[in-house]
Amino acid sequence: MLRIAILGPLRAWHGDVPLGLPKRRDTARLWAYLLLHRGVPLARDEVARALWPESEDARFDLRFNLHHLGRFLPPEAAGRPWLVVDRDRVAWNPSAPAEVDLDAFRAVAAASKAGPVNRAALAAVLSTCTGPLLAGMDAPWLEPARAEVDAAYAEAMERLALAHADAGDAVAALAVAERLIERDPLREAPYRLAMRLHLAGGDPAMAAGVFERCRRVLAAELEVEPEAETIALAETARTGAVEAPAAAVSGGAAGPPTPAGVLPSFTTAFVGAPRAEAVAALIEAHGVVTLVGAPGIGKSRLAAAVAAAAADPSRAGGGSVAVAWVEVAGAGADGALPMRVARAYGRAADDPAACVGAVAEVLSGRGGGLLVLDNADGAGAGGARLVETLVAAVPGLRVLATSRAALGTRVETVRRVAPLAGPSGRDGWSPADPPEAVGLFLSRAAPHLRAALLTPAQIAAVTRVCTALDGVAEVLVRAAAALGAVGLDDLAAACDRGDLAPLDGASGVDGPRHARWRDAVAGSVERLDPLDAALLARLAVFDGGFDCAAAEAVCAGDVGGVGGVDLPLDAVVDGLDRLIARSLVQVDVNAPAGRRHRLLAPVRWALASGAGMPGHAVGNR
Repeated sequence: MLRIAILGPLRAWHGDVPLGLPKRRDTARLWAYLLLHRGVPLARDEVARALWPESEDARFDLRFNLHHLGRFLPPEAAGRPWLVVDRDRVAWNPSAPAEVDLDAFRAVAAASKAGPVNRAALAAVLSTCTGPLLAGMDAPWLEPARAEVDAAYAEAMERLALAHADAGDAVAALAVAERLIERDPLREAPYRLAMRLHLAGGDPAMAAGVFERCRRVLAAELEVEPEAETIALAETARTGAVEAPAAAVSGGAAGPPTPAGVLPSFTTAFVGAPRAEAVAALIEAHGVVTLVGAPGIGKSRLAAAVAAAAADPSRAGGGSVAVAWVEVAGAGADGALPMRVARAYGRAADDPAACVGAVAEVLSGRGGGLLVLDNADGAGAGGARLVETLVAAVPGLRVLATSRAALGTRVETVRRVAPLAGPSGRDGWSPADPPEAVGLFLSRAAPHLRAALLTPAQIAAVTRVCTALDGVAEVLVRAAAALGAVGLDDLAAACDRGDLAPLDGASGVDGPRHARWRDAVAGSVERLDPLDAALLARLAVFDGGFDCAAAEAVCAGDVGGVGGVDLPLDAVVDGLDRLIARSLVQVDVNAPAGRRHRLLAPVRWALASGAGMPGHAVGNR
């Protein structure tokens, strides 16, 4: 049996063995085209014009790639070929022993329309939709089908959310709504769904927060205001009127109120349980912990794992802890953060000071709890002041923050998040007991690689990938997702030479926040002052470690015109200290003499491509 996935990148398995993709991109595109039109005899001229509209001999291109597709596919079952080909027509054989995930999706989605929603079946089939139809491919012939599938996916997700609410599972309902918002942040219907769910749970403050998020995104990306229906819901939230329960849309009863400050949901397993346990112990011992680390190192995912364990009612050592999650990015230093925290606890006020008092009142009544501030450096000094004020007012409160630098409070304990441990050598690990970086890569690469079936050559290629990526979690996830478009050997070769191209646009099931890895690094560079940004760009020339003397020798002065900045000699060491504090330069106390500092390899690659320094890419030297 051949299992084929097209809801996301094109992938296939022959039995339990990943099939990979044809080496020729055009052959993969032909396969995708035939799968999308499976069972329909297609005129050769039609296929040739669709796939090679600018070719001088499109029929030859079709014939050439049909030949290679036939060689790529596994041996045919007796009497049931994969392809039906004659002089004038070509088709994917509908009677061939193959399953395509889109067929199962359409069947379950249609069943959910026709009768009561089977929540487990619908959730299972929707979880297979790891991205747009045939993600990574772009062509005019693909757009209508992709639009149809995207609309069906959104409709099915909304139906699942309402079914969860109807069953009294408001947390699951809201998690589905948030996944819809993340998938398409410019579409208003998911925001309205989330707002209705919050209102149904008696939480107008959270509904108002969702509206504000929607309004900001539309203003920033499209320069438009929300639709009248969305504004009407916001007015309902503002006046405190209670919306009819969301579940009433499907004829059921409303569930319990949705907890405020809901944790982000993930569909993939967390890798690194010992790290989460160590952070939980620090919080228990010290009360306020800040996870500090480089961009993409995995701070937020680690914080989410710690928070989820704290909120688990079955956790060892006692009952669950009330947890509120607050996204700080974009809050600035103008008082927006206290209002976000207040909304997370079901309170709203226009004055930041009043927000702090309201939150302290709620937390005192609950005996504290755990407040998670994700990307806390986005609030500047205001974040430190808020933490100190709340901790002083509520003795039982625990705070976990993620940041690229310490908050600078008098009460925090800083925990630096190190890169994931990588392979110790070319053959120094077993698939049964991989190091952290390899474990994360293999867990996310499961649709393309079976860890238990890895060959020695594949183990060597995985080792090359994970060694080159330096234990940076987000880049490892992107690399695993890229296997949907490139082969393992090609990915390893790209990582060997520091090529970011296969990682651009690649995302895991839980999706990195930036379309390109270099954009994540650029976000950190843009927060630096010009001298430090120029210094960081110049440090990208070091392929390995360096000491202060080497940094001064290479980076001081007007070196190569990078950034158009003249760096004084005494500014190099001071700037180096600030870059270390911002987690952009690593300190290795165990390094050989003269190599105490280094840049993580993926960060260096992004800087070398010009991330954050437009027009000033830096090559290795």
